[in-house]
Amino acid sequence: MGRHFQEAEVPAKSGRRFRKAIVIAAAACLAGTAAAGSFATVLAQDTPVISNVLDGSIRYELSSVSTDVDTLLREAGVSLGDQDMVVQEQTKDGNTITVKRRISADISVGDKTVTVQGYSGDTVGQLVEASGVEKTALDAVTPAETTKVFDDTKITIEQKKQVYIVDNHVARNYIVPAGSASQAVKSAGIELGEEDTVANGKQTVEDGSVIYVNRVTYAEYEETLPVEYTVTEEESDTLPVGETETKTEGEEGEKVVTYKQKLVNGEVRKTSKISEEVTKEATDKVVLVGTKEEEPEQEETEKEPETQQEKPAQEEQQEETEAEETAEDPAEEAETNRDPEEAEETEKKAAAASGNTFTDSDGQVVSYSNMLTGSGTAYSAAAGARTSTGEVAQVGIVAVNPSVIPYGTRLYIAAADGSYDYGYAVAGDTGGALMDGSALVDLFMDSDAECMSFGRRTVNVYILD
Repeated sequence: MGRHFQEAEVPAKSGRRFRKAIVIAAAACLAGTAAAGSFATVLAQDTPVISNVLDGSIRYELSSVSTDVDTLLREAGVSLGDQDMVVQEQTKDGNTITVKRRISADISVGDKTVTVQGYSGDTVGQLVEASGVEKTALDAVTPAETTKVFDDTKITIEQKKQVYIVDNHVARNYIVPAGSASQAVKSAGIELGEEDTVANGKQTVEDGSVIYVNRVTYAEYEETLPVEYTVTEEESDTLPVGETETKTEGEEGEKVVTYKQKLVNGEVRKTSKISEEVTKEATDKVVLVGTKEEEPEQEETEKEPETQQEKPAQEEQQEETEAEETAEDPAEEAETNRDPEEAEETEKKAAAASGNTFTDSDGQVVSYSNMLTGSGTAYSAAAGARTSTGEVAQVGIVAVNPSVIPYGTRLYIAAADGSYDYGYAVAGDTGGALMDGSALVDLFMDSDAECMSFGRRTVNVYILD
């Protein structure tokens, strides 16, 4: 039903909101040019018909005996451009002519802009579809896709991504604008502290990206350490030269050392000593060193022959003693020649007899010096992360309170109910939960999934050193 006209285009009026009604009397000479159908009957009777001409936001209301599009546009004073289009709708209530002006619109997607052609009255959604721009259901279109457009309309498509942001070991789902990981965290409304960071913050996010927020906190803890005593010497003229005697026994003192830890997501990354206070002075050990010279004894001449006679007997006795010392001990020789498997079995029996033994996951009987029972937790870290002792975080290095279990202590760890064996480990890390006593040991594992599977359990920690 649309028709095109070749008349000159008039300036756009879409920016104005008004109604212009033009009533034109039907001319007698037009009566014979009526269209067919019901309108032909109306015109044959010279009965005026109400026609509405819609040109953007302007509506012209005409009362005319003609329903010809050209005639009505001319009566309304509306001109068409080369690419403009007209749509006519006729109903029993009247005649409506809609002028659709050829327009262009700019569609901005990220840092790109696409220009698309359309007609006034088209919707934003129609122009986006006509542009060929790829859009997902998450993307935000401005103005809304149902909005009708006119010339020079600006359309913006903000691409959105669905990501997971892990903050304080808790992962949440967010829909954020496309961009970097740092921009995603900001768009999600997550506030960062002065030292907090975003892992791979400059990396462009995609759907399903996992973004880690690194939270930096600080904690202080105290450790009581011994103060070594010193040994001093005093000369004594009551003791012979070369002899010593303890005058005062030494006694160690005590000092309280305060440390400050830098933790990233609860894991210790750096430990610094910030203060030291001696709470108990050490008592020096005093040793007396003899300075008294012994007076030489005068030898009796009459005993010299006896001494000379005794000398061979003394030498003989010394030789016998040396011979006895160099003779092989039969028990030692038997121990040396004992079969290794027999020796190992003997050691196991000896260990079992001592009472402080357990059987490891390989069925070996292992002796220990002490056993601690308490709450066990688990943690993981990014590849290459360092423990508080400078070691690379890995399975077999566990976090402890070094004042309870010193760094470097060899351990064997198993669930108290027998449901889990972590196995052999070394104390080499620490953390806030260990220092405040809410956990006895924190076990390093390769993944968050393993940590969540382990949860929190009561464990037996066997001290092997």
